[in-house]
Amino acid sequence: MRIGIDLDNTIINYENVFYDVALDKGLISNKIEKTKTAVKNYIIKDSGEDNWTRLQGSVYGDNIIKAPYYDGFLAFLELVKEKNIEIFIVSHKTKYPYLGDRVNLHNSARKWLDFNGFFEKKYLTNDNVFFRETKNEKVLKIIDLALDFFIDDLSDVLLHDNFPLNTKKLHFNLDKHKELLNFNNWNDISSYILDK
Repeated sequence: MRIGIDLDNTIINYENVFYDVALDKGLISNKIEKTKTAVKNYIIKDSGEDNWTRLQGSVYGDNIIKAPYYDGFLAFLELVKEKNIEIFIVSHKTKYPYLGDRVNLHNSARKWLDFNGFFEKKYLTNDNVFFRETKNEKVLKIIDLALDFFIDDLSDVLLHDNFPLNTKKLHFNLDKHKELLNFNNWNDISSYILDK
């Protein structure tokens, strides 16, 4: 079995990091809800889209290290390792932010994986982690890897016209999509894929 997983907002949980970094930069009031959506809406309304774009670059770059992985993900990795299942990370993100400091976002993400011990504990190898600049390139890599499952928070990746028919789509998101198999936690994903 071969399992592919998106990285941002699927493995990495940024909710509190967006709030904390925006608060540190004076972009938000401490009275708003501690969610990425609330932070985004406040900043765009209060100080404009460019400041939101700069904040994203800061969070996905130098501040990524502050973000935890989602609850249940480590247990999922343990099960995968125990069953000798190969996993791949396929993420789409630009190499550098559109605005703000010129930080290599691909390198920052690899540092996050290393910092959290995923390479050291042999859950992943560097050769199984792929970054692509566009959604289309990401889908082409998913095709190339011939995956049995792919887990992503973005419905538009899973519903992409070129998404492979033989790869089972698992949508990891609090917002359910009527055309997809939806999950909002890693324990349920583990049960669905691995406890058979």
